[in-house]
Amino acid sequence: MLRERSPALLEKALLGAGLGFEDEEGPRELMVDVCLHHVVATMLGMRPEALFTRVAGRLPGTEGARIIREFGPRDDVTPAAFAWTMADTPDGPDFFRG
Repeated sequence: MLRERSPALLEKALLGAGLGFEDEEGPRELMVDVCLHHVVATMLGMRPEALFTRVAGRLPGTEGARIIREFGPRDDVTPAAFAWTMADTPDGPDFFRG
């Protein structure tokens, strides 16, 4: 998403995270996953709130939609806050857990 600098790819990835969410995973698991979408959106000059609202609208009536919609406007989202680390690699920037 970040390497390609593609807002369309980022939106598809966020939609995929929402579609793949299962209620028994708990909201924290989805938030850890979509944290990177939020961070990358900001890095690409996008408004995370608008992106997350648009994607949540494509997941009507699901718990994943609620979580994504509520996560979008947050202003405290950093990789470190969700146990991610960003590193430069030979292929470009990448994120790692821990």
